[in-house]
Amino acid sequence: MSQFLCHFASEKKESYLILNLEDEMELLDKLPDYYRKCYIHDQNLKERITNFDLPAKKILEKFIPDPGKTMSGEFAEILTYQIIIDMYKNFNLFGPKKWLWKVDRNEPMKKTDVILFGFKNQGRVSHEDVVVSAEIKSKATEGEFHPLQDAINGSKDDYVKRMAITLSWLEEQYIRLNDLEAKNSIVRFTNSINPDYGPFQKHFKAMAVLDSEMVQNELEREIDLSLKLYKKDWKKIQKECEGFGATYDDHNRKLSFEGVDREDIVQSDCNQKKDILYLYDLYHFNLSDYSDVTIISIKDLKETYEGVYEKIMTSYKEPINE
Repeated sequence: MSQFLCHFASEKKESYLILNLEDEMELLDKLPDYYRKCYIHDQNLKERITNFDLPAKKILEKFIPDPGKTMSGEFAEILTYQIIIDMYKNFNLFGPKKWLWKVDRNEPMKKTDVILFGFKNQGRVSHEDVVVSAEIKSKATEGEFHPLQDAINGSKDDYVKRMAITLSWLEEQYIRLNDLEAKNSIVRFTNSINPDYGPFQKHFKAMAVLDSEMVQNELEREIDLSLKLYKKDWKKIQKECEGFGATYDDHNRKLSFEGVDREDIVQSDCNQKKDILYLYDLYHFNLSDYSDVTIISIKDLKETYEGVYEKIMTSYKEPINE
């Protein structure tokens, strides 16, 4: 059953999926308890209450970010984490709640913002199994920041390299945590080269949580899908790139691989092969081939997320011993 998505109305506008929050009070009632458990498990919280002889609020203050950029970003990440699960209800998606692993409460986590895994047929490996990665941005106040552009740019990076880096990092993290069950749950995805597992689907999502008053202005802003490169970086690879047929617009800093065969780069012995292949794949990535851009529209977003985090502090209720 949908936990969050059911409270939104969806519409397609241009190339975007827009989710408009309708049942505001019903959703907001769910969030404090859900968010708290994304920062600390209740059992761990209870242990700390006992060990330090402090109320839950004092403990939670050490886990929850202060109002500001990190709070805004993590509100968006945790919200979309569950919304994506709701979107893929037939897959029963699962994945790490990375916020549980934070060391500095006011610093965002690195790697892919949200990564989730799903099996098409539970208990049986299939080429239809899926990994969903999402780059998530939030904008609650006016400013030049372009969340849609940045989310799309981030999803490109997930496609080219960051998903693979995140999968490797997750495997290491589960070993550090001595969590064999979690490590085994993703082995099908971390070892897809093994014939017993094989390839799987990869969906790359760009998502932006926006104050509803800003949605139309953001939709009207131009999205630049070109591959831009600083001139100094172009100089490092210019000779080899031009040898493959790539071109560079010096005025606009745009790099083009139009007409270039990727296999020519792969088979070459050029010194900058890895960097050039990375740029080639960025140039050819088309998000619509793999997933979509989603806008989540919430009225008074800043007041909403600050209110949710304030309620987290008093959301824990100790079980009554019978």
